[in-house]
Amino acid sequence: MASEMTLSALAESIGGSYADLGKHLMSKVSSMISAKLPGSMPLSGVKAHLSGERMLGDGRVSSVLAHALTMQPSKRLGTDAEAVGWLDNVCDAYANISDISIGHRSAMQVAPAAAFSLAPVGVPVSIVAPPDTPPAALDSI
Repeated sequence: MASEMTLSALAESIGGSYADLGKHLMSKVSSMISAKLPGSMPLSGVKAHLSGERMLGDGRVSSVLAHALTMQPSKRLGTDAEAVGWLDNVCDAYANISDISIGHRSAMQVAPAAAFSLAPVGVPVSIVAPPDTPPAALDSI
C-alpha cells in the first residue's frame, strides 16, 4: 500500500522516467493553446515551431509546453506573429531557468556568400541543438 511505503520506495515503484506530459497536463496545455492562440496556430503548429525553428526534441518541446502554462498571455493573441513571439519568449525563459542555450534555426542559416565573410577559412560552422531530455517537474515552475 502506497501510504505505508517510504518516499524512496514509492518513487522507485512508480518510476522516474516520463516520456511525455500526462493526460491532465496535456489537457491544460491544449486548453491554453485553444483559448490563447489564434485558431490558425493549433497544438501541432506550436510543436512544429518548437521542433523546427527552435530545434527542440520531443522531451524539450514537452518541457517548454509545461513551462508555457506559467506564462499564459492575459488575452487571446490575434495573429500568428504574436503567437510565435510569445512562444519564443516562453522558450527563451525555459532556456534561462534550465541553463541551456536554445537558438533559432533561421538565425543560424546564412546565404552562401555571407558564410564566407562570417567564418574564417577552415573553421567549421555547425548548428548545435540542445540535448533532448524528458520533461521534469521543474519545467512547470
